[in-house]
Amino acid sequence: MAPLPNFSHSTTGVLFPFHAPLHGRFAARCCNRCLAVLIFTLTVWASAFGTGAGKSGVPCQGTVITRSDDIVSIINDGQQGQTFCIEGEHRITATIHLKDGQTLIGTTTNSRISGAVAISPWQATSTQGVYYYDGSYADTQPHQLEQFGGDNVCYWVSTYLDDIFFRTNSGNDQRVMRVLSEKEVDPTQKITTPGQAVTAAEAGRFFFDYTNHRIYLSLPGDQDPNTATIDLAVSLNNPNGDTLLEGGGQNNVTLQNLFIEKSMNYGIWAGTGWTLKDMTIRFIHNIGLYGLRGAANQPSTIDDTLLTNNGRKAIGAGFTTNIQMTNSEMSWNNIANFRKSSGAVGSDHCGGYGDAGAWHLFDMVGTRSQPALAANNLWSHDNIGHGLWADGGTQYLQITNSTFSGNESYGYDHEISCQILFSNNTVYGNGFPIKNPGGWGAGVIVSDSNYGTFQSNLIYGNNGYGFHLQLQKDHTDMLSNPCLGAKSDSDTSNSLKRNQVLSNTMYSCSVHASIGKVWGTYGPLNSRGNQYQSNQYHLSDSTSNWFTDGNDKDQYVPQNWTTWQQGNHDSQGSLTVGCEYGHRREGPHRPPHFPPPIRPRGHAPADPDPDPL
Repeated sequence: MAPLPNFSHSTTGVLFPFHAPLHGRFAARCCNRCLAVLIFTLTVWASAFGTGAGKSGVPCQGTVITRSDDIVSIINDGQQGQTFCIEGEHRITATIHLKDGQTLIGTTTNSRISGAVAISPWQATSTQGVYYYDGSYADTQPHQLEQFGGDNVCYWVSTYLDDIFFRTNSGNDQRVMRVLSEKEVDPTQKITTPGQAVTAAEAGRFFFDYTNHRIYLSLPGDQDPNTATIDLAVSLNNPNGDTLLEGGGQNNVTLQNLFIEKSMNYGIWAGTGWTLKDMTIRFIHNIGLYGLRGAANQPSTIDDTLLTNNGRKAIGAGFTTNIQMTNSEMSWNNIANFRKSSGAVGSDHCGGYGDAGAWHLFDMVGTRSQPALAANNLWSHDNIGHGLWADGGTQYLQITNSTFSGNESYGYDHEISCQILFSNNTVYGNGFPIKNPGGWGAGVIVSDSNYGTFQSNLIYGNNGYGFHLQLQKDHTDMLSNPCLGAKSDSDTSNSLKRNQVLSNTMYSCSVHASIGKVWGTYGPLNSRGNQYQSNQYHLSDSTSNWFTDGNDKDQYVPQNWTTWQQGNHDSQGSLTVGCEYGHRREGPHRPPHFPPPIRPRGHAPADPDPDPL
């Protein structure tokens, strides 16, 4: 691994050479007006881009667990360091407890551990395409998660854990969208459930009537659910919080080529020094991978792993170091649309995403030679929230050769953090609504953080600014990071210093003041050692105020290109008139259908509806 540059001094050295990206096709995102049949077509499969589980012929020497074996008893009775070779699908009714040094390998294309039961039969209602189930699994009280990260949940629809899924063969599992009324199950009816919207990551609709012990369901194309497999996530009824694989405090566990899916709470509760290889973690209502930790001489690694369609977030890992993530994907996470509530649970008075989205890093501290997180060739897209968010107390990150696209908020958010190398990445199509109309977001934001190098990135087509350095007058949790020199928990007087924005290529068509320093607090960029240099801008014209800085009166000052350069910014940069990357322009209401870099394996489906709304 290449070492990070010495962040104690300003640096303009190029650690990774910039290469122009190759191009593929961008995954389609369907809007609310799309028909259910079109949604089903688009989601075959909205996040199946070749990474993750499902490989055949994976070698394994150890205890063979066939599909008919009791996998829970066999592994729970196993020994430290034991290897298990897992065949086929296993629906578990109790948590699997892992031990130090154990290895679990899926040896078939459908090696999976599921927390769901198959439910049938289904009876037709008087409404075309709508069916109901009233068997024993419908006779239950709701299982709910009403708080997360210390905050109340904004929307009631997010709180329910009893999720429904369906498949018509062993390889096309889909999440069904929950609604809160029987009427909305009819696919011809408008969605009225607060916090819910049609997306390409869900197919069909269901309503769980807990009062009358019925589940109402409609599938795409009015399909009879008796001709499909319908899964219901159920409680494991144990003190482990409905976790499928529990290994907190256990070291050096290896998981390979397994689908971990359909849990009410956590998919995997991990320990230190774990290895995840060719894994798919999906359809978990709360957190897909929780508690993963690394140590100075004991890294945790995630390689060729797909974390997708998890209700709250893909990964929950903080207060740790030395995590290495390569060739992996995080997509469609926070699909249950967790938002903070400024009032009671279900009040619909929503704040931000809080601790929800793809991965919210906090208090992860590394060194120059050993980053807290080294992410390379990561694709984070279509998450309801940020593509990746480094937050309070985080120091020394290395994020390279990665793509952040189509996320509902920022592509990358760097907040109350220090010492990052963010290089050779592509950031596009972020900040457009997925579940939440009128959302906010942009390409890259660096908020009250120091000593960052953002270099040789391609940024385009975002529904907001391209790249902003943000300095707030007051910002809570500043004491979490000693490198920011705060004297109190809200003191930002020593933050936003010595950040380098170098040799990036940025496109912006419609957002003035889309580049520079937002808010005028504490003076101009250069007075704090921040530097924009050698960037290449592609804008609608050369005279408008595309740039912004502060002045010595703490005022916010929009600037044109001439004034920007006179302020000692981008003296070696350039501005080209023509803001469209790939000969297309960003749409006003959803991400552009621009081609992203080609992924290492597989491609997203082509967009059948390229016209903007």
